[in-house]
Amino acid sequence: MDNEKGYSLPMIMILSASLCMIAIFTTERFIGEKPFYKAVEERLIADHLMRLALIDLDKGLATDQILVEESAVIRYPNGTINYKVKTRSDDTITIDLSAVTKNNHHKEAVVYYHTGLNKMIEWVEK
Repeated sequence: MDNEKGYSLPMIMILSASLCMIAIFTTERFIGEKPFYKAVEERLIADHLMRLALIDLDKGLATDQILVEESAVIRYPNGTINYKVKTRSDDTITIDLSAVTKNNHHKEAVVYYHTGLNKMIEWVEK
């Protein structure tokens, strides 16, 4: 053990430098991906708002509580939905949806509702 002068220090320095580089790399990667995760979260919240609004609109259209050529705002805890109901043809209604989350993320879609079947037949995102 007396002949090991200077042997362990270079190995420890190399090991600690490599661990520091791995820590810096993972931190930099996390910081770079954080805005992406926030954007995905906002899109998912907007999708969820639209699905909630479609459930409410589907119930309202099935029971004739919502009229054609009506526009209104539905408020939810995570944001608001603006909708406008328009006639497309004799048996199809067009619903323009616009979702705004609490963090001002906007999303728009058009939904086609068949009055004879009383269900949504198509969803088109803008």
